[in-house]
Amino acid sequence: MHADGRGVERLEDRVHLAVIVWDGGPDGLGVNFNDPVNWVGDVLPGAADDAVIPPGATGAPQIVVTSGNV
Repeated sequence: MHADGRGVERLEDRVHLAVIVWDGGPDGLGVNFNDPVNWVGDVLPGAADDAVIPPGATGAPQIVVTSGNV
C-alpha cells in the first residue's frame, strides 16, 4: 500500500522474450526449421523469440526454412 493510503499500484504489462535453441531433434540430424522437434523443448521459436542455432550444430548450415504451413 502507498504511504498516502491508496491501494496496490498496477504495473505495466511486460513481454518476456524466449531464447529457443536448435538441437536437431532426437537423433540430432534434423534440418527442418519449421519442425518443433528440432528445437529444445520441442517448441518452435515465435516472431518475438530469439532463435539460436549453435556453431557446429548438426544440420547447420543446411537447415531448411520454408514459408507457410509445413
